[in-house]
Amino acid sequence: MRGIARSAEFIMTGGPVALSDRVRRALGDQLLVHYSDEFMSRFRETQRMFGAFLRTDNDIIMLQGEALLALEAVSASGLDQGDVVVNVESGHYGEGNRYFLEKYGATVVPVATAWDTIVQPEQLEAALDRHPEARILWLVHCETPCGTQCDLEALARVGKQHGCLVCVDAVSSAGSTEIRTDEWGIDVIIVGSQKVLGAPPGLSAMAVSEAAWARFSSVKAPNRYSYFSILDWKELWLEKEVWPYTPSVSDVAALHAA
Repeated sequence: MRGIARSAEFIMTGGPVALSDRVRRALGDQLLVHYSDEFMSRFRETQRMFGAFLRTDNDIIMLQGEALLALEAVSASGLDQGDVVVNVESGHYGEGNRYFLEKYGATVVPVATAWDTIVQPEQLEAALDRHPEARILWLVHCETPCGTQCDLEALARVGKQHGCLVCVDAVSSAGSTEIRTDEWGIDVIIVGSQKVLGAPPGLSAMAVSEAAWARFSSVKAPNRYSYFSILDWKELWLEKEVWPYTPSVSDVAALHAA
């Protein structure tokens, strides 16, 4: 068997990042059958690890695709036509999330700043005061291209005070800075494998609160039996430990090692 050709390198990118030798060995190991006890145990343990560093007791699901899959899945699973969503836009990813929201029927209220600044709590509060009908708030914790990071705790608090479901893109921040999901009232938080965690691209995880599950379950035309269905993961994997589709066993091994 040929060994690892190149040693791990230090690369100054936001992701994908260079993989450690440990992660590359896990990635190149023999495949496990996805319904084997060993793989299912590894999958559960990886979920537990996510819950620990996100400081949450909420359900964890791991979607088998890069983080944009998870971001779109939240809109695909949680929106009815005409729902009012406040979307904080301080950079490329905040602006890009508006596409998913509008694609699935939301009326988007943008709270925008220049890309080298962050939204302040009072700006968000003013927008929510103007739109009391809003029930969902979207935040990007760290805008990688801009190098900015919002005050997630403060913004989430404002959202909860206005009765919003708080959804967070923490793809490039989770693991590098403290996030207290439950304490801060975050209902959905999304993490990518290829950023701080140091695993290959290809997996995304999210923590889902009871309020978020209630939202997904109440949508009038739920996106079911689909790659974008979050409820499929709840009803099949979380409740029955049956896979909605074949998981990426090598990527899970690499992420677990990372």
